[in-house]
Amino acid sequence: MRKTPVYLYALAFFLLPALATGSPITAAFLYSNGVMTNLGVLPGGNPTGDSGNADGINNAGQIVGWASVGFGVYHPFLRTNGVMHDLGVLPGGDYGAAQGINNIGQVVGTSRVGDATTHAFLYSNGVMTDIGNLPGGYMIQPLGGINDAGQVAGVAYLPGGNYPFLYSNGVMTDLSTFLGGRTGYARDINNVGQVVGEFRVGVGVDHAFLYSNGVMTDLTTLPGVGLTGVSGINDAGQMVGSVQNNSHAVLYSNGVITDLGTLPGGTFSVARAINNVGQVVGYGDAGVGVYHAFLYSNGVMTDLGVLPGADRSFAHGINDSGQVVGQSYTLEGGIDVNPVPEPTTLAMMSSALVLGGLMIRFRRRS
Repeated sequence: MRKTPVYLYALAFFLLPALATGSPITAAFLYSNGVMTNLGVLPGGNPTGDSGNADGINNAGQIVGWASVGFGVYHPFLRTNGVMHDLGVLPGGDYGAAQGINNIGQVVGTSRVGDATTHAFLYSNGVMTDIGNLPGGYMIQPLGGINDAGQVAGVAYLPGGNYPFLYSNGVMTDLSTFLGGRTGYARDINNVGQVVGEFRVGVGVDHAFLYSNGVMTDLTTLPGVGLTGVSGINDAGQMVGSVQNNSHAVLYSNGVITDLGTLPGGTFSVARAINNVGQVVGYGDAGVGVYHAFLYSNGVMTDLGVLPGADRSFAHGINDSGQVVGQSYTLEGGIDVNPVPEPTTLAMMSSALVLGGLMIRFRRRS
């Protein structure tokens, strides 16, 4: 499921066209069997600028995100069997991004339909359907992706603030009505229909929530939990996120909070997603000024490195086979946007690529 920070999508839709001749330079990646692969660009894509971001991957290995289709122009993509397909945009639109895919192959994302307006879309069986926005909304991000029942979770932006939503059976529900009208974000939804996210309780103070079967639970005040932020939940109800006064990613499972630690030499970590095996992905620092994507599995946090020519990376999604997708980029430019060979080809190479670099620290919340 997708875990891209909200502001990155705002950047993609409203700022990237203006930055098309400058930095940062970005590329979508797939990490599988120990190898990080550049997914490249869509046909006609800009080979020297921002090429894209991968946000979700299902158990069939299908990948979704956004990619360049031209100089300063970006469309949602679906990568199937190694081929990247342009999903297009909603009528009247120009930019778009896919933010989640379920195991049926349904894709959810967002498309700009006006200079300051975006709508969410559902792509199924070759058809892109506009699922709209909350009443009065001018921007929407289905951050929580889509489950196998076709339910979608995310955040809608209204003049009064940002509000979490759940789209189910053709109806978009404002989840803030279960939070006393408070603003917030829905970050993930599992196949049980449980939604997790955060809501604002005071100036600069957020609480984590779990919405399940019409009941909203404050996970911050719930005894024995104490989560202040939740970014992912799997079908067993395991959650990843953060707790107060701790800069490390945490896992909540069967009533126990586990500190996932940091990369070697690091001081902080941020979890973005968890699969049904209990593997966690995210990003963290690996030393002073060095920030990389990580995979946490069987009690060990592994540095996934960066793409050739890049100097930072972060992971957004993981499937039950442990395949990871995300984005690798550099603020200085110079990333190799040509896809690197598949693992079978890499095995025949006589030399290895040296990965490394720097990354700016992203904030946990928007």
